[in-house]
Amino acid sequence: MTPVRAIIVAAVLFSAGAQAHTHLESSAPADEAVLASAPTEITLRFSEATRLTSVSIEKDGEGEKEIGALPKTAAPELKVPLAVPLSTGRYVVSWR
Repeated sequence: MTPVRAIIVAAVLFSAGAQAHTHLESSAPADEAVLASAPTEITLRFSEATRLTSVSIEKDGEGEKEIGALPKTAAPELKVPLAVPLSTGRYVVSWR
């Protein structure tokens, strides 16, 4: 089985002035991680409480797909379940 490659890309757009300085501190899977199997969720850890309005995933330029239900509350650590199955490949996750 070929490993699943998860690439986390910072595509963060914030409209509120207080959130303008919020940044991604870490993620799971980590940026450039090569995984033995597909993850069932993505965890994003920010520098302060954040509310996501959109999260999508794109495989090797195939087009973005919404990936699942977003957390309803603002928090520094947000877990987003993957509602779409992932096949082997390189993925980019984007959020707002």
